[in-house]
Amino acid sequence: MGRPSDTREVLIAEALGDFATLLARIDAVTPTLEQTCDRLESMADKLLGSVYPFTRRVATMACETQNRAVAKIAEQAKVVARNTVDEQISAMQHSARRIFNDEFIPPLRQVAGELRQARLRTHPAWATWLTHSAAAVMGAWCAGVLLMYLVPVKAPETQSVASVPSPGCVAPAPGPGNPRARR
Repeated sequence: MGRPSDTREVLIAEALGDFATLLARIDAVTPTLEQTCDRLESMADKLLGSVYPFTRRVATMACETQNRAVAKIAEQAKVVARNTVDEQISAMQHSARRIFNDEFIPPLRQVAGELRQARLRTHPAWATWLTHSAAAVMGAWCAGVLLMYLVPVKAPETQSVASVPSPGCVAPAPGPGNPRARR
């Protein structure tokens, strides 16, 4: 080839020389690239082979984490339920006390006051016992009267006033009507 005549040709010649150097370098790198590609393919195969155990391990860890989370949630739910039950019991007791104090105490106090007033208006306690003792005395008297009519009582024989001897008089002789007196 001849000498370049202008700068344009010089630049083209230099570019072609650089291009030839570049192609030589690419040819030198090609075996290294092929080796690297082979290694990458073998590494991809190894990775695909280890993906299943990795997936299984990740799934196992996820299940364990899920079980721990469920257990923790259940524990917290039990605590919340216990606290809720305690709070509800306390609220119900408070409400029951308030309802009792608001609804039952005033009527009970009114009834108690009325009973006190009624008790003050009644007879004293001794009046009741007086009634009972009067009933007992009347019962005894009625029983005595009833017994007097049912059971005859022999009264001692009384003598008439004319037959009673005066002091200083002689007693009359027994009469013929009493056979026992003759013997």
